[in-house]
Amino acid sequence: MSEVLKQRIDGTLKAGAENFGQWQQYTGGRIVSEAGETRDPGGNLPRPVPGPKTIENITLSRDYDDTRDSAMLDRLEALCGTDTVFTVGQIRRDSRGNPTSVKTRVGILLEVGPPEGDTDGGTDKAKLEAVFKISG
Repeated sequence: MSEVLKQRIDGTLKAGAENFGQWQQYTGGRIVSEAGETRDPGGNLPRPVPGPKTIENITLSRDYDDTRDSAMLDRLEALCGTDTVFTVGQIRRDSRGNPTSVKTRVGILLEVGPPEGDTDGGTDKAKLEAVFKISG
């Protein structure tokens, strides 16, 4: 298996001086361009033209620990939907857990709420998730 396939991506979260710690999973954040079409005068076939780029929402998640996360969840719920700017860090790690690169993006908090757990008596841990709209 190549080293790229063994990489793990996790994240960090800050808002100003407030540090919301390490998160186990970082998903989203891809840059996407919508393609349009145009026709040359007299042309029969459309020609693709590039459209504006956008950045997908980023979701951070981690196993919920009530002792560690309860007060933080209350704070994030209070900041959701406000103009508070968050710094979301993406940390790529190699198979040994060593950081190989760090990328940061800024955005606003769109969604956070009580963690959802396993309702059928299984062993899955409850997950805390936070979703961010990222600025270009």
